[in-house]
Formats: sequence, structure tokens, C-alpha cells
Amino acid sequence: MEHGKSTDPYRIFFPLGIMLGVMGVAIWPLYYFGVTGGYSGRAHAFVQTSGFLYAFIAGFLLTAIPRFTGTEAPSRRVQYALASIVTLSAVAFELQFFVIGQTGFLIAHLTLIALAARRYARRQQNPPETFPLAGLGLMSGTLGALINAGMAWNLVAPSWDLLGKRLLTEGMVLLLVLGVGGFLGPRLLGFAQLPQFTKLGLAIPAANMRRILLYKVAGLSVLSSLIAEYGFGMFFMAFVRAAVATVVIMSTIQPWRRPSTRTRCSECR
Repeated sequence: MEHGKSTDPYRIFFPLGIMLGVMGVAIWPLYYFGVTGGYSGRAHAFVQTSGFLYAFIAGFLLTAIPRFTGTEAPSRRVQYALASIVTLSAVAFELQFFVIGQTGFLIAHLTLIALAARRYARRQQNPPETFPLAGLGLMSGTLGALINAGMAWNLVAPSWDLLGKRLLTEGMVLLLVLGVGGFLGPRLLGFAQLPQFTKLGLAIPAANMRRILLYKVAGLSVLSSLIAEYGFGMFFMAFVRAAVATVVIMSTIQPWRRPSTRTRCSECR
């Protein structure tokens, strides 16, 4: 795999994420030194999740998905357009314009999904087995974005507020980490070879198909547990989610094993 290209999306979105992260935490020193008379915890939360964190998610996925599917990364114009929407959304949250912020984030997320789906449809090779988890993570983000935007527009009852937020954090982020980390983790630690993708048109081995099915079931279990817990008060579903995540981590990362590759990435574990 190539080390990187000058047009890789992470080169735009990672610095943007750092900038939005600084903007998100700026409320604390501004309040401490008396520059502002108060702060909004809700605004801070959405700047961090829908701005800071999401910029890193977009940068990584738009760099990784083209490589995993054998397609081209989005053009610079598309990258700048998406980065602008994410920035506008974060600034709107910072200023407590929640209608603009939530609507902007929904547009940004749907744009990211469209870019990912287009590359999957044109793929020259099949992505890693764990990527159904990443796909379900994006689905969780869509549900969360729709709920949050609906509440901002007074179309969804406030009782769904916690579910909307948790679908982004405990749903989208968790599933993306399991999906991407489950593939990259063993390779960074030296437990598996570097990317070995199945060329499109070649039959996928039965064992691989079974693992893909299991990852789909795991992802749906995580998503269902979130809806059951935060939407319908079934608090015990948190244990189900924890158990599923633990099984995926144990089967992919194998945390009890010492790294076979002695690098900074493996030693920081």
C-alpha cells in the first residue's frame, strides 16, 4: 500500500479536526478568564462530536475506502466542499444556532455516505471482512443525525434526545472503531499480513463469508441495543453491547498476545 498522496483527504480533514477541537475546548478558558459569562454544554458536546471527531472520521474513511476498494479518492473540490460544511456546522453549534448546526451535520454525513457508497459500487476489489461494522456505524450516524435535526426543527420529541446523541458516540464511533480497528489492529501488531483483498468477480471463501455474516450480526446487535436502551429504557442492553464489542475485540485484536512487530504503533498498546 502506498505511503500517501498529496491529494489524500486526511491532509485536509485531520488539521481541520485539530482546529475544531481547539475551538470546542476554548469555552473553558474563555469562561475561566471572564471573557464569556457562561457556556453551553450542549453546544460544546456537538462541536466536539460533529466537528472535531467527525473531521477525523471523514478524513480517515475518505482516504481508506478508496484504497480498500481500488477506487480514486474524491476530488479536491469535493473535499473542500465537505470540509466547509463540517466547519459551518461546528461554528453554528459554537454560536448555539442548533437548527443550522444539526442540518449542516446531516448534509455532511449524507454527503460522506454518498461518497463511500459510490466507491463501493465501483469497487475493483472487495473491502475487508470487518467493514460491515463500519457500514452499520455510518447507518447509526445517519439515524442519530436525523433525530438531532428533527429535534432542532421541533419535528421530533425531546424524549429522543439521548438516543440521538448516543447513536453518534456509542453507535457510530464504536462501530467504526470495531470495523476499522478489527482489520488494521492485527496488521499493525504483526498478527496478520498486510492487506490481502479479494478481487471483484472472484469467489469469496466460505469461511470468509461466515465471518462477514457474524460481523453483520454483531453490528446489528450493537445498533439494536442502543435503540432498545436509550429509546425504550431497556438499560440491561448496555451489557449486551459491551459483550458484543468484547467478543469482536477478542477475536480480531487478540489483546492478550504480545506484538509480533516491534514498532511505535504496536508498542503504544
